[in-house]
Amino acid sequence: MKYALINATILDGTRDMRPQRNMIILTNDERIEAIVPDTYDTKGYLVIDLHHAYVMPGLIDLHAHLYDGGTLKKGKAFSFAKKVFPSDSYRLKRTENYARMHLESGVTTMRVMGNSESCELLVRDKIQSQMMLGPRMLCAKMLAFHPLIDERIDVVQNYSDMMKKLRSYRHKKIDFLTLLIDDLDNEELIRSTIVEAHNHHMSVAVQVHSSYALAMALNNGADSIEYGGAMSKSHINRFQMNPTFEVAIFSPLIGKYMQEDLKDEGYELIKQMVSCIETCNAHRIEVGIGTGSSLEGVTHYNMWRELAYHKHFFDLTNQDVLYMVTLNNAKQLGLEYVIGSIEAGKYADLIVMEENPLEDLSALSSLSFVMKSGHLLRHPKIEKKKELEEALDQMMDTLNANNL
Repeated sequence: MKYALINATILDGTRDMRPQRNMIILTNDERIEAIVPDTYDTKGYLVIDLHHAYVMPGLIDLHAHLYDGGTLKKGKAFSFAKKVFPSDSYRLKRTENYARMHLESGVTTMRVMGNSESCELLVRDKIQSQMMLGPRMLCAKMLAFHPLIDERIDVVQNYSDMMKKLRSYRHKKIDFLTLLIDDLDNEELIRSTIVEAHNHHMSVAVQVHSSYALAMALNNGADSIEYGGAMSKSHINRFQMNPTFEVAIFSPLIGKYMQEDLKDEGYELIKQMVSCIETCNAHRIEVGIGTGSSLEGVTHYNMWRELAYHKHFFDLTNQDVLYMVTLNNAKQLGLEYVIGSIEAGKYADLIVMEENPLEDLSALSSLSFVMKSGHLLRHPKIEKKKELEEALDQMMDTLNANNL
């Protein structure tokens, strides 16, 4: 299908994006064909008049999950037991619904961290084969080096077991590996796992919550750090020597802070995350943005709130965070030549909104159109969690009032 999106006000996703008014975006099948002035002859295209609405590249979520809806559990730890998912078909349907919700909220590319990889891979493949409309998905397998309550996360405790699992992941066409590590894990096994994952052409995301675990991840070749820890000069040096990037994720930490019996833990994690990102920013270490969707208090449609948290904690402009969630996030994935900005030749991943997100980020919460690889979704409708939305609105007021 060839579309001509006329009367578009373009925010192109680049670092210095400014509104480009009265433009036409031409798409041809899955790609952007050209960006032209409003005098261009659109004969041969299906014309859609945007009436001067704002058009941005699709959003990119670097850290997402698809196993739950993000409801606050009022202090009770989430149970990963199989009873939460009565059947494989039910789990698959939920995963499809959550992926679709991401798309309807403007996320056209996402990195899924791997809690339920069998469903995620099926959904990824259905999207790629155009059996369903959804975001471009990079899917992981999640692996730990110590027993966890989630039986869907593989645990490896020796080299032979690790090699067997990596061969299995490659056979399943896992896109990348997510490692959960803590201070007591075997560093030699961590090193071997990262080396062998790279040998199997898989990048490695490492989730850490301490300075020691962060050092282990950086010293042994992690491709990305999820969350992070307090950083010393040696951490900084290692970041600068490696092509490793940091993924900042505040929404789940805010979710903890909102619950009375987890408030102190949430507060400490927020402070740690802020410190980590401030250090990265001060030393030109690459930082991407993810939402942590599915975790408590984190829905599949609120990426704009994650941007608002970044703006709040780091005194950034709307322009800064919009760049981070588009072209900058694409660069962290090595996909900046095909997604992340509105340019001829890139995938036609576009979102359209009536209000200007450079003035108010909440403009991203109400979209008129979403286009993913040239497939147009008109007037997406998301059933939002009213009680949670009100609590999150109050939470932002609390952050501002308490100068957290």
